[in-house]
Amino acid sequence: MPAELPDGPFLVGDALRSGMTPGELRSRRLEKPGHGIRSTRPVETVEDRCRAFLHRLSDQVFVCGPTAALLLGLPLPYRLSTPERVDLAVAAPARAPHAAGIAGRSVTIDDEDDVIVHGGIRLTSPVRTWLDLAATLPLADLVATGDHLLRASTAGLAELEEAAARYPSRRGRGAIAAALPLLDHRAESPPESIVRVALVRGDVTGFEPNQEIRAANGSFLARADLCHRAARIVIEYQGDYHRVEVDRWRKDRARSNRLRAAGWTVIELTADDLRDLRAVVASVRAALVGR
Repeated sequence: MPAELPDGPFLVGDALRSGMTPGELRSRRLEKPGHGIRSTRPVETVEDRCRAFLHRLSDQVFVCGPTAALLLGLPLPYRLSTPERVDLAVAAPARAPHAAGIAGRSVTIDDEDDVIVHGGIRLTSPVRTWLDLAATLPLADLVATGDHLLRASTAGLAELEEAAARYPSRRGRGAIAAALPLLDHRAESPPESIVRVALVRGDVTGFEPNQEIRAANGSFLARADLCHRAARIVIEYQGDYHRVEVDRWRKDRARSNRLRAAGWTVIELTADDLRDLRAVVASVRAALVGR
């Protein structure tokens, strides 16, 4: 293989001009991430695929939408976590990039404020990415992603509000307006955010995220995912960690028992419960009536 070829993705045209033959380019030792692209290294992750496509396209192309969210580490629903195509865009009025494996867009954007370089890749900023996700995500997932930005101090609420006021797209404006007043920097996981949004939309209010609870004598009892102090009800989301983290599972059981012994109602939820949020809201409402 010619020494001048890069360690990673390269263009077929460049390789032919450097002396590689079509037969060499068909070698099984080379990855084929897209038309006209080969790579000397495996193309396994979303980041790898983005680098491969960007290597072929012009310098004006950048990653956007759900793909940008993945590169930034923003939480997304599982269905978007392993995309078949990568989201790439150019600033309007340039023509959207088009190729197999790409979801191309031409967007109105402020290149100086809305496009950054992250890990050597040009992509939309966290704030602009969140705004763009409003056209794709359900409200609860959009809030979960916004909560993550606030929690990580990647953006402040005022910054999101100001950016929303300037947002040039009509798509998702309603979702953005609905999501902004629901954002809470205290939320620490998407399930917490999703349940909180379901409760608010079901007219069940008074629950606050990640509250410290103490006994009458001041001793620490727990830090609850969602807490209604007046009604003495907590909602806890239990992930699947009990399968591999037995000690953590035992500590959570002990915490729930302490809360119940102190007179608190504990509602424990799992991923299965999140598939029927109406039932979750109904059970919480019933618990409030019972108190």
